[in-house]
Amino acid sequence: MGIVEEDAQDLTQDIFVNIYSSLSGFQHYGKGSFRRWVRTIVNRRISDYFRRKNNELPVVPIKGSGPRILGEAWELVFVEEVYQQALSMLRKEFSERDWQAFERQFFGDEDPVHIAASLKISVNNVAIIRCRVLQRLRELVGDLTK
Repeated sequence: MGIVEEDAQDLTQDIFVNIYSSLSGFQHYGKGSFRRWVRTIVNRRISDYFRRKNNELPVVPIKGSGPRILGEAWELVFVEEVYQQALSMLRKEFSERDWQAFERQFFGDEDPVHIAASLKISVNNVAIIRCRVLQRLRELVGDLTK
């Protein structure tokens, strides 16, 4: 994009802060809406940067969909960061027992029977907790995959 490395780092941080602070206002309108929302924020911040620098915004066409702003590597890192922030916010919404059940099954890939026995809940309850947390995660960030 023709942005010097130091400015690119500052701009990336500015974009992350802007997205994170606006995340609570995001409304999911179907598949791809989160990416469109993020792309809009990124495009505006980059346009602001070039406006301040009195340069033109270069356009790199891809598959007829307009300017390509997000590189694949950057996008993967960004998606991971959004999920981590969302999970951090969600953790406060669930009890410690429920969060442990979710975390041990989803991230630890632990057997639900073992989780249920150690937390003194039913196996069905472990499945219900997992579904509730994942549903809430979808409500919060939508579908970040293509």
